Amino acid sequence: MTEPMVTKMFKNGGSWAIRIPAGHVPPTEKVEIRATSEGTLEIRPHNEPETLEQLLEKWKQEATPRDAAEHWPPRTPLPSRFPDLSADDNG
Repeated sequence: MTEPMVTKMFKNGGSWAIRIPAGHVPPTEKVEIRATSEGTLEIRPHNEPETLEQLLEKWKQEATPRDAAEHWPPRTPLPSRFPDLSADDNG
């Protein structure tokens, strides 16, 4: 990691922009910007997954949100939720 440096912020239309020194420009056209709870802005290169497998692998590496593990209702078996799908339809 490099030492912090001071750079300028400026208005660009209705948005704010920052000057990124040439030595720190990522080799991508898009970046991800995230504000942390401590107030830090993180800027990272954005590389979109090219396949479904790559996207699933990316999600697997991310932490599960705390509320995703909370109190899900019990699953109801498919036939009892959709009785017409489980019935034998011979015409």
